[in-house]
Amino acid sequence: MSTYASQVRVQSRLLADIRKLLLQETDPRQAVAKFCRVIMDELALDLFIAQFTCGPLTGFKVCYGATAVEQAEADCRITDKVVCTLASDDTERSIALDETPRSCTSLECLRELGIAAYACHVMESDGERLGCLCFGSKQRAAFDENELQTMQAVADLVAVSMRLLNDRMELYNRDERMRAILESAVDAIITINHQGVITDVSSATTGMFGYSADELIGQNVKILMPSPHREQHDSYLNRFQETGIPHIINAGRELLAQRKDGTTFPIELVVSQVDHLQLYTGIIRDISERKALQKQVLEIVTEEQQRIGHELHDGTGQELTGLSLIVGTLTEHLKRAQRTVIDGGDAWLLKESDYLRVKQLAERVAKGLGEAHQHVHDLSHGIMPIQIEVEGLAAAITKLAQSTHGQSGISCISEIAGCTEAISQTCATNLYRIAQESISNAVRHGQATEIRVILNDEVDRIVLEVVDNGIGFEPSIVHSGSGDGMGLRIMAYRANMIGGSLEILPREPGGMCVRCIVPTAAQQQN
Repeated sequence: MSTYASQVRVQSRLLADIRKLLLQETDPRQAVAKFCRVIMDELALDLFIAQFTCGPLTGFKVCYGATAVEQAEADCRITDKVVCTLASDDTERSIALDETPRSCTSLECLRELGIAAYACHVMESDGERLGCLCFGSKQRAAFDENELQTMQAVADLVAVSMRLLNDRMELYNRDERMRAILESAVDAIITINHQGVITDVSSATTGMFGYSADELIGQNVKILMPSPHREQHDSYLNRFQETGIPHIINAGRELLAQRKDGTTFPIELVVSQVDHLQLYTGIIRDISERKALQKQVLEIVTEEQQRIGHELHDGTGQELTGLSLIVGTLTEHLKRAQRTVIDGGDAWLLKESDYLRVKQLAERVAKGLGEAHQHVHDLSHGIMPIQIEVEGLAAAITKLAQSTHGQSGISCISEIAGCTEAISQTCATNLYRIAQESISNAVRHGQATEIRVILNDEVDRIVLEVVDNGIGFEPSIVHSGSGDGMGLRIMAYRANMIGGSLEILPREPGGMCVRCIVPTAAQQQN
C-alpha cells in the first residue's frame, strides 16, 4: 500500500475476492472463516476479529492472529471488552496503542499480544448493526486513511453479503424441506412444462415406473402412457392451452400407465397447473392393489350371487315343485266330493277319510309355502344376475337391443364386428352392464329416439359404443362425484375393473356417445 493507486487496486481486488467467496459459500460460518484468512493475508494483519451481535449469525465470533493458548486466554476479553466497547459506542474506531494511556485497561489484552495499531469497523445493513470487524497490526504504528477506508468497505460488503447469504440460506433450507417432503411422498410426483416435457420427478416416480431420474427428465411425459393415450396426450395439452378449458386439471382420473418394461398398471392421476410458470404437476398413485381388491370383491359378489341362484333353483324351486304335486293330490281328493242339497242350499260332502286327507294336505301346503317364503326372504338380498356366457356376449347385446326396441318402441339396433369368443366372463359381464346402463340413460335422460350399440373386437382392443340422438347430458359428473350420476360412476368403475377406460362424449348435432375401450392385454388379465 505504498501509493494511492496500488491501494485502490488492492482494495478492489480484495473486495472482489471477498464478494466471490461469499457468493460461492452456502454456510455463513464457513464464509466468515474463509474471508477472515483472505483479509489477514491481503492486509498483512497480525490480528483479525469478526463478531456478530445481531442478525442470522448472532453470537458467532472468529479471532485470528493469537496462538491457541493466547486465544483461549484472551479471546473472551478481546471480543467481549475491546470489541464491544468500540463497536457499541461512537468512539474513535482507529487506535494507536502507543498513544493510548496505559491506564486504559480494556486495551491491555491487545498490548499482551503485541498489537500496535488497532481499528474497529461496524457492520451495518438496512440501518441495523450486525456486529463489527476488528483489525490489528504489530508492524504498523497506526493505520492510514486509505487502509481505514478499505476496512470499512470490507465491513460494509460483509454486512450486505451476510444479509444476502442469509436470504439465500432461507430459500435453500425451504427448498430442502420441500424436497424432503416430496421425496418422502409415497405417490409419484412429476412436473412438466407447457410442451409436456418432464422437468422434475420425485424418488417415488423412479420406483413406480422403473426409470431413473436422468432417463425421465427431458423426455415427453407420454413415455409413461400406453396407447391410445400416448398418441392423444399432446392434443389434450394443446387444447387446454388454446382454449383454457380444463378437462383433467384439478380433477382426479383413473387411467392406465406404462412402466419402462412395457407392463401397464392402473393409476389415479391428479394434475395441477403452477400459476404463471407454464408448469403442470401431476400426482400419481398406483392403485393396483385397490383394483385387485375391487376385482376380488366383485368376484366374491358374483360367486355369492351364483350360490344364491343355485339355492333358489335347487332349494326353493324343489320345494315349490313338491308343493305343486301336493296340490295336485289335494285336487284329486276334492274331485271325490259329492254334491247334495242341505237346508235348501248346495253342499259338497266328503268321506271322513277323504276329509282328513284333504285337511292333512292343506296343512302341508300351508307349511311348505311358509318355509318357501322364509327361504326367499332370506335370499332376497342376493339376486343372481343375468349370466352372460363367453360365447354369448354378441347374442346378449343383440337381444338387449331387441328387447329395448320391443319394450320402449325406440329404434335400437346392434352392430357386431369381429370375434368376441375370447372375451373373459368378467369382461363380458361388465361390458354388457355398461351397454345396459348406457341404453337406460339414453332412454330415460337423453330422450333418444334412435340408439346404436356397437361392439368391435379389434386387433389390440375391444371397443363398445352406445350412440344415441338424444338431448345429451353433462358427462363431467362421471369424474366430479357430484349430481345424481351414480349409474355413470358405476359404468366408469366397471370399465376400470376390467382394465379399460370410459369416455362420454357429446355428438353433433345432438346426442351422446358412451365408449368403453378395453386393451387386449388388460382383457386377458381378467
